[in-house]
Amino acid sequence: MEGGNFGLGEDYYFMYRSLLVPVYFAHIVPLSFLIYGVALILEYWIEKYMLLRKCKIPPKFSRDISDSYMHGIAILPAFYVLGVYQFISFRG
Repeated sequence: MEGGNFGLGEDYYFMYRSLLVPVYFAHIVPLSFLIYGVALILEYWIEKYMLLRKCKIPPKFSRDISDSYMHGIAILPAFYVLGVYQFISFRG
C-alpha cells in the first residue's frame, strides 16, 4: 500500500514540544501530566495505525534523532524550575 512518508523527526518534535507545556505549567496545573499522558497514548495509537496501514516503508534512521530527543529531555527539570520561578514571582 502506497501512502505518505513517515517522518520520525517530526514525531519526536511534536512529542517534545507537547511535553514542554505540562512541565512548564506543572506547578499551576498538576493535571497537565495526566492530560499529556492521554494525548501521548492517543498519539501512539494513531501513529501506529498510520505507520502500519497508510505509510510507505520508512528509510533506515540513525540514532542521532533519538539521541537529540534524549538530550532535550535532560533540560526539562530546568524548564520546570523556570516555570515555578515565574509563577512565584508573578504571585506577588
